[in-house]
Amino acid sequence: MDFNADKPIKKLSDDKLGRRAFAEHLGKAIEEYNGKDGLVIGLYGKWGSGKTSIIKMIIDHINSQKPQETKSHVGDGIGETESQNGDNNTSPIVIEFSPWNYSDKSDLIRLFFLTVGNKICKNENEKIKKYKIGELFANYADAVDAFSIIPIAGKPVASILKAAVRFQGNQMLQKPDLDESRRNLETALNDAEQRMVVIIDDIDRLSNEQIRDIFQLVKKVGDLPYITYLLAMDREIVRKALEDVHNINGDEYLEKIIQIPFEIPMLKRETVEDILEEEFEKVCGENEEAEYDLNYFQLVKYNCLAPYIGTLRQVNRAINLFKFRYGYLKNETNPVDLLALTVLEVSEPELYRWIGINEEILIPLYTKSGETSLKEVCEKEFREIGLNTNIAMRCVATIFPAFAKNIGDETYQVMPLSVNGRGNQLRMAHSYNRFNLYFLFDLERCVRFKRSELNKYLYKSDAAELKGFLGEFAEPMELYHFVRELIPLFNRVSYDRLKIVVSALLDFLNENYLQETNASIDDDEEDEENAVDELMDEAIAFIEYEAWDAIIRLSNQEEKLDAIRYAIDKFDDLENLWDEIGDWLEGELEEDNGSNEETKRYYSEIKKLKERYDKKSI
Repeated sequence: MDFNADKPIKKLSDDKLGRRAFAEHLGKAIEEYNGKDGLVIGLYGKWGSGKTSIIKMIIDHINSQKPQETKSHVGDGIGETESQNGDNNTSPIVIEFSPWNYSDKSDLIRLFFLTVGNKICKNENEKIKKYKIGELFANYADAVDAFSIIPIAGKPVASILKAAVRFQGNQMLQKPDLDESRRNLETALNDAEQRMVVIIDDIDRLSNEQIRDIFQLVKKVGDLPYITYLLAMDREIVRKALEDVHNINGDEYLEKIIQIPFEIPMLKRETVEDILEEEFEKVCGENEEAEYDLNYFQLVKYNCLAPYIGTLRQVNRAINLFKFRYGYLKNETNPVDLLALTVLEVSEPELYRWIGINEEILIPLYTKSGETSLKEVCEKEFREIGLNTNIAMRCVATIFPAFAKNIGDETYQVMPLSVNGRGNQLRMAHSYNRFNLYFLFDLERCVRFKRSELNKYLYKSDAAELKGFLGEFAEPMELYHFVRELIPLFNRVSYDRLKIVVSALLDFLNENYLQETNASIDDDEEDEENAVDELMDEAIAFIEYEAWDAIIRLSNQEEKLDAIRYAIDKFDDLENLWDEIGDWLEGELEEDNGSNEETKRYYSEIKKLKERYDKKSI
């Protein structure tokens, strides 16, 4: 089974959401800005709105405007290239800065100037070489580093300086001071007149203190001539973070920093809906026996899918879960109902849970028209759990015709179950037995653990306690639903805790669910019979995918390498995870740009992990 990887596109030609024109226009505006002063541009968008994809398209546009490079000569078969335009190249140099690994503000400043300097040194631009701009960035980073180790006052000054000089030699004392380093850098940038664009993405994923540091870096330290900043973030998250750490109006603070704000244009509903429909048809097309009514699909699309799907990320998450469920329920369920239920689980879980525990009013043994009190009761419950009552009522009424009749509202368009065709006989509203199939492995019915218990094991328990908790699950799908509840909480967990949780989960999976234990389902119920081996494979594949996604989201390099090293040593039998590790290692080595000591150490560890991986793969 192939899951849809939630990765940003890299080229303008990959755009499917109609945002190419916006990215090209913004890229052109950045490229054509010819002012001497620094500039700060804000790119605002909600989580999952495609900020990173737009950034990649902007970079693609800027790079596509640069003059083509040609081979200057061919000697021993290796072509060497040089730019045709030399000093006349007015295209900006694009630098992506990822502010993830730093300990304090001084470390952030040093990391910034060191990163920019290293990337500039690799550029073939003649102006950059002539004015030694890369070296001047590195010098400023060294000056910041030296300055940061000196206390403001007191007796420790002499001893620290002596220790530093013994460690680094007299060169430390020969380096320019902080102010002089900055003046030299500003002079070179003014003389070169070479514009640079520094892109900082995912600012909203940083801690509140880190967000504050980034903005202080951009405003006070990084305010240099001919440098444009493009900062991508969720405005609301960053605003609240700045208010928490500064106790000021976050909007006013942003207005002082961001000179040109851009809001990512809202996606057309039709575009997202079309992509969802396309993916749905692709999955159903793999099943020759798939049958559903197109008119019913359009009703469900309008009333149940469109209100709850707004981003491509939501589409990918819903389709991934739908593929998984449809794989083992395809012959016993209506794919349209299954898709609707899946979208609700991903985007409106409260309504999903409400449906799952209210079959007695959704599929009554007999119907009564005009029972308005039922409508009032349901609307009250929807308000209490934070739902939009009109949208929720319309969604539920669309899927359950008897419910629509019983609430006494004839404005809802519904498709009665009397319509011919096997697809309609498989609808969730057909009978209690059919309804229960859709919730065969529902969390509330199978696992029945409290959120307080989940929080205990997520935030407090050690690996042994967590594995013991996992051992209480009797079926593969119980573990699957536990993971489905766990994944959304990962962003709230510290790196140390996340490593423990992921390691314990994979440990347990490796030790238990690859064996033929706990693999049976209830054979007494005819409707619940499935190919056990296939069910196990699908459950394990999904859990591996989510676990790997959690590992990759570790922003600290050492934490990520530790998790991958642990996985290589322990989980070579988990094929999907094993393949993901191999692909990631190869991809990282292709990007090897070990130009400074920190980067060299990182890629050295990657190479060691690749050797260990290859050795175990034999």
